[in-house]
Amino acid sequence: MKDLSSNLSSLLFLISLFVLISTKEESKRTIFDETYIKGLKLKNRIFRGAIGDLSMINGKISEAGFKLYDDLSKNEVGTIFTGSAAISDYDHYGEFKVFRIDKDEFIPEYKKLVNMVHKNGANIMMQLVHIGIKAMNKEGPIYVPSALPIEGQNRNSKEMTKEDILRIENDFAEAALRAKKAGFDGIEIHAAHHYLISDFLSPLFNKRTDEYGGSDENRARFLLEIIEKVREKVGKDYIVGMKINTEDGDVNGISEEGFLKACIMAEKAGIDFIQLSGVKIILEKNKGIIYKYIGAKLAEMVKVPIIVTGGARNVDEMNEILNNSKIQYFGLARPLMCESDLIKKWKEGKTKKAKCVSCNSVSFQIKIMQLVYLIERKKI
Repeated sequence: MKDLSSNLSSLLFLISLFVLISTKEESKRTIFDETYIKGLKLKNRIFRGAIGDLSMINGKISEAGFKLYDDLSKNEVGTIFTGSAAISDYDHYGEFKVFRIDKDEFIPEYKKLVNMVHKNGANIMMQLVHIGIKAMNKEGPIYVPSALPIEGQNRNSKEMTKEDILRIENDFAEAALRAKKAGFDGIEIHAAHHYLISDFLSPLFNKRTDEYGGSDENRARFLLEIIEKVREKVGKDYIVGMKINTEDGDVNGISEEGFLKACIMAEKAGIDFIQLSGVKIILEKNKGIIYKYIGAKLAEMVKVPIIVTGGARNVDEMNEILNNSKIQYFGLARPLMCESDLIKKWKEGKTKKAKCVSCNSVSFQIKIMQLVYLIERKKI
């Protein structure tokens, strides 16, 4: 009887151990998990990172532009960030024809784009930007936090007045409302890559001595006021995220402490996700996921989802990060320009690695859009 009891106890122990191991295996996160952000279902953990393209010409999305987003949304990309959309001062882009969302007249065209992407089973969010010091216009003011010489141009930038700041903050809010009216699943405020908000955050470019400069908290004020005004316009249920530099590529740029403070304050202001970027995305090639360490650190400090963008090329590395940190999502840009069906290949087990080697060469799709643009402008 004792032997039977002992054997039964051993059997129950083994069964319990098997169940425990099986449950642990089943609970492992993968890039193909279905998740939710604020009620929006995401069919996987992959975001197509924003890439500036020439999809919009004279207020209309080109045939090549529609094809680009059609290919992405048909091939298992869960959520797409559009190329940067100008919220105001569109003349600052010169001949580079980015998306624009500075007027209501563009809403109908975007509705067609959004409906196509949704029909293909993907989500789409619009990235909102003011170009700031990177302006390409040859005349007129260039808005920056502090007046500085502009490389390659024989003129200085214009230090923004309080009126300038309030106008552009309101422009972001109005642009976000237009994006919502067009049916986009959310918007992303571009606070990275040395565009206007990014330069307010960076002591390298922000030398102000008023309430918008002088400390990490003050340098973040412009961003926080934009978030608050956007939230007032679109409501509490609409998804509002941001993209931010973790570093500026210069020791005098934004510090890790300044970056973390800005993110924590942005969460309190009402942001729903944070996408990490910086200058390393250009400088560090083929070294794996670039912002995984700082992303893991931030993910311990905030409750909103963290998206790390840059260097994601391998399924195993992404799954490892998912299961060893609180990072939840990954952004891919260049790999999806190289292979628009990459996520589908990964899902079907045809490969675990992307072909992209971060050469930064212009993709065939972008070349086509440039060609269409030049033809329509009668320049070739």
